[in-house]
Order: sequence, then C-alpha cells, then structure tokens
Amino acid sequence: MKKQITLKQYRLLDLSIFTIVLCLFEFLSVYILNNDDYPYFSLSISLPIILICMMRWNYRSFILPILSGVVYCLTIGNATIDNYVIYSIGNLFILLNLIWFKLGKDKIRSSGLLTILYTISGFILMCLGRSVVSIFFDGKFLSVLIGFLGTGFINLLLSCFIIMIARIQPGIFVDQITYLKEVQKEITEESKEQTNEI
Repeated sequence: MKKQITLKQYRLLDLSIFTIVLCLFEFLSVYILNNDDYPYFSLSISLPIILICMMRWNYRSFILPILSGVVYCLTIGNATIDNYVIYSIGNLFILLNLIWFKLGKDKIRSSGLLTILYTISGFILMCLGRSVVSIFFDGKFLSVLIGFLGTGFINLLLSCFIIMIARIQPGIFVDQITYLKEVQKEITEESKEQTNEI
C-alpha cells in the first residue's frame, strides 16, 4: 500500500518548488539586466509568484517576499546592509494583501477585476513597504516611493498578465486545502461509482 503524503509535507514541497522558481528567475532577471544599459529598468516575476503562493497558502508564504529581496540584493553585487533590510523587510508589506481573502478566495479568482486589483494592491504594498523602511536609512519617502512605482511598472503589467493566466489554470491560483478536499471528494465519488459497477 502506498504511503500518502501528509498536508504538511505537501505544503513544504509546494512552497519549496515555488521558492526555488522565484529565486532562480529573480537571479536570472537581475543578472541579465544589471548593467549600465538599463539603469532605470528592472524585470521580475517575484510579485506574481508571491501572490499565487499567498492564494495557495495564506501567511505561510511569508518566506518568499523575504527571499525575493535577499536574492535581488545578492545578485546586484554592490548592495549594502541598508538595501537588504529595505528589500527583504519592505517586501513583507505585501502580506497585508491577505485582507483581500476576507471577500473569499473563489470570488477573487472568478472575477477578473478583483484579480487585477489584488495584483495591483500587492505591487503598491511592496513599493510602499520598501519606501517606509527606507525612512530609517535617511530615505525620502515620497521620492523613493515614486522611484519604486516607476521602475516596477512594467513588472506590474507582467504580473497582471501572469496572474490572469494562472487563474484559469486548474489548481494553480486556488486555496490548496480547499482544492485538495475537492480532489479527494472526486476520487471518493469515482471509487464508489466503480464499486457499484462491479
């Protein structure tokens, strides 16, 4: 008899896979574009990955925004301790996006408008968080915020596109506990039908 994977094991495996994907793409995007030809441009898909994981596992995805900031700073090569704190801690503001789930995850996923708003607010919260943390390192809040919003605007558009694709894929942009229960229910029903046929 096959040993079934536990929920904790599945969650750890799932978050580990998304974490590896996030770190890999964050490294590649920053490494490729980190040169003098693109001084005011950055490309990243960390936002949609974080938002997808939040939809899947709620607050348990907190490690992803931290690692996103750490990998970014490691990759640019000349980051200071200030940069590490601003990006890793500032990114955690995106967890405030969990408030959206009060509306119901299915409602957010089924509505294109709510999905876009969920993505936009996540982007703004990350920029806002970095700007707030930068104050403690003598940063000028408004100018820093405008800088983050401006350089990350293309990432927002890319994130909206990725999330809109993810929401129509089975089992991706959904709460995983609810999804697993539905899958288990379907398996049980199919098993009963096969038993009745015999």
